[in-house]
Amino acid sequence: MEITRTFVNALPYVIRAKIRGFARRSVFAYAIASALIAYAIHTPSLKYIATVEYFKTWAIYFLLICTVALTMNLISAVVQSRRLIPRQATFKQEAITVTHRGNTECKTWDWIIAAEELRDSFAFVVQRFPRLELFLSKKRLSEDEYRSLRAWLVEHGKLPPRTRAA
Repeated sequence: MEITRTFVNALPYVIRAKIRGFARRSVFAYAIASALIAYAIHTPSLKYIATVEYFKTWAIYFLLICTVALTMNLISAVVQSRRLIPRQATFKQEAITVTHRGNTECKTWDWIIAAEELRDSFAFVVQRFPRLELFLSKKRLSEDEYRSLRAWLVEHGKLPPRTRAA
């Protein structure tokens, strides 16, 4: 069986990928960074570390840093959605054939760095820098295609096998 789909880097998909990456990697780092900034600026001695003023200052810096980071992610999503060309992928049990900019390449399943099954789609991370995440809607797959694709992803170690609920 073959499953052929075209992935278009429309703005909503790129924004979704950026926000998922931000939430997964950045929130804790920004929380720690804002705590250190608040401490360095507003607490000359250790007696102020557990005060309400310190936590208010931390919250303000955290929100400020997150707002700036999300704005930068939004701007980069707009730029990426304008310059990325759609790619067509044909999934087979043994390999994936990718057509991008007129070039056809046969890739192993290692082309997919990480996969995640979401409520309404599959998310594939296929490139680290810049991060490229492709989404495949489950609604556009037949039941046989869904089962086959999920089985191939499990077989190649990209998804965990399903466990039955007791």
